Amino acid sequence: MSEERHTSRYELGGWIIDPDRLRLVDAEHGERRLSPRAMSVLVVLMDAGGDVVRKYDLIDAVWGNADVSEGMLSQTILELRNALGDDAKNPQVIETIRSIGFRLIPAVNVVAADEHTIAPARSSARWRIWATAAFAAALLAIVLMIGNSEDPARRAKDGKPRLMVVPFEDRSPDGDYDYFAAGIADEIAIHLSRSAELRLVADRAIMSLANQGVEPDAIANEVSADLVLSGSVERRDATIRLVVRLTDVANGEEIWITRFDRPSGDVFAMQDDVARSIAAIVLRGEPLPARASPTENLSAYDVFLQGRASQRQLSAEATADAIRLFEYALELDPSFELARARLAESLAIQGYIFQAGRPALMRSLREAELALQTDPDLADGQYAKALALAGLGRFAEGYKQVQIATRLRPNHADAVFLAGSLADARGDIANAVANYGLALRLDPTLPRTVALGRLYLLLGDSVSAREVASRGHLLAPGYPTLYLAFFMLYLGEEANAQALCDEALYMKLPRSRNLCGFVALSTGNAAAARELLAEDWRDDPRARTGPFTFAASATHLALLVEDPAGLLADSEAMTLSAIADGNDHWSLRYNLAAIAAIRGDTDTAFEWLDEASAEGFHDVLLLEIDPAMDPLRDSARYVSYLAQLNDKLDRARPALQSN
Repeated sequence: MSEERHTSRYELGGWIIDPDRLRLVDAEHGERRLSPRAMSVLVVLMDAGGDVVRKYDLIDAVWGNADVSEGMLSQTILELRNALGDDAKNPQVIETIRSIGFRLIPAVNVVAADEHTIAPARSSARWRIWATAAFAAALLAIVLMIGNSEDPARRAKDGKPRLMVVPFEDRSPDGDYDYFAAGIADEIAIHLSRSAELRLVADRAIMSLANQGVEPDAIANEVSADLVLSGSVERRDATIRLVVRLTDVANGEEIWITRFDRPSGDVFAMQDDVARSIAAIVLRGEPLPARASPTENLSAYDVFLQGRASQRQLSAEATADAIRLFEYALELDPSFELARARLAESLAIQGYIFQAGRPALMRSLREAELALQTDPDLADGQYAKALALAGLGRFAEGYKQVQIATRLRPNHADAVFLAGSLADARGDIANAVANYGLALRLDPTLPRTVALGRLYLLLGDSVSAREVASRGHLLAPGYPTLYLAFFMLYLGEEANAQALCDEALYMKLPRSRNLCGFVALSTGNAAAARELLAEDWRDDPRARTGPFTFAASATHLALLVEDPAGLLADSEAMTLSAIADGNDHWSLRYNLAAIAAIRGDTDTAFEWLDEASAEGFHDVLLLEIDPAMDPLRDSARYVSYLAQLNDKLDRARPALQSN
């Protein structure tokens, strides 16, 4: 059969089709190449001699027993049309028979390679056999090529391939297991993310674009992925069918496809098999770190995946649901430490982002430490502990902790961003820039871009600073809107800062009254500043437990009242209490410096500023626009202090080049 297969080519509408060489030749257009999959589909259509080939017959002939969607077939037809110069709206070569299949419009002729004669094509089952066999052989060849090539076009800037794992499709009869299918994909991605030689696109980036109706191939291009892992899960009683495929984004070629039909109890083995297979193909055989099954209780694992689905939504309500589900998973299996780590993470988010405060953060810390006692290499536990420590203001501890998490899972976008944030807070500017930049490459939809934009501005790149800082606001209005308002104040764009504050206040974002009160104060709107700062000090529980990023509302409110002594005393007491509780963020010392400056105690103000610098303060722009620091500006010590900050920033500027 192999000799017979190599004796013929086809003529189709002026094109000479050479299946063995995967090429089309035309006098006008020259030579064009097809993927093995597209050539296989074309051969089946030519074999039909103009008759309609049903979609499912095409899928069966080309993909065999693999579980392939009509979308994959449509993508292949699109590749053929592009190669043949055909138009779906006015087809001259491939006609779509709606809801049924496809047919070729021109006559198909066989060209005998040895005689160069043309004869009408005849139907022959051998071409269907060859189509599937050639496709399988081509896939094997591509797997080997990927495993051994050093093609730089397939690599990210750091030489590491970028993989996008698409949430798997739920093919279960009742369609009730979306969370399970997505969770299987997520767990495979997490396993792969433990390799430092691979860049995983964060699942949030994928979901954000998918929820906007963006097709997977367009998402892959948007996030600059080299490879896409997709698949489907069919759950029936005690069995699971898992179909997984790996696609090369550059040419749409399927590199690898496989199917598992196993008992539900083998779900973890299936995940590991997929991850190891991907590693063998993409990472040239580099072994993945071993991992144990997180639980033997499948009911607990099912509840855990439901919790993950809630956790991904990142709202106060969904976070509360995630906590409840993780707690239930632990009731079903008290030794399920991955569920405990995710519980700790959700508690930290509840306390840190949604302002449940110290009780939630302390419980988060306890749960994370319990999980890590059993498994110190649990990256989720290390990240949750770092997040809880940051929420409690223990930034030095949190910074050390999050570096452990990123070593264990280099592709954990949230952990990498937190590493940037804590490096920033500790004054490690070079590592802050590097981690912020890597986090945004791992998750291009990450909206917290103002942090990196602020560093760009401090380091003298105002053009990049504006572009980067504004991106988050465009991606996800909310907190990025609030922080962008403050950033615009740094740029001196007071009208833009006020407009963004109006948006943030309308959305009732936590801390908006504090930051927008400062914006109003700095732009001379004393009435608005007085109202916002007074409301913040009175109503926001975080304002009464010490400041976090900027000086407390009471300190700036003291600039607007006739008798500031009481407000300054309250702010000082709250700040000292926070320091006594272990909060080591520079803003606490900065706030005490502002209080001393307002009181006219210049020496004490500079002592606290020196301590703030020792804790990581480097925000020369904040210092220069803060009205509370006005009493210091005429002193020689102020000029000297500014010079020290600028010297620190000068030493960090090379970090911009490497980013």
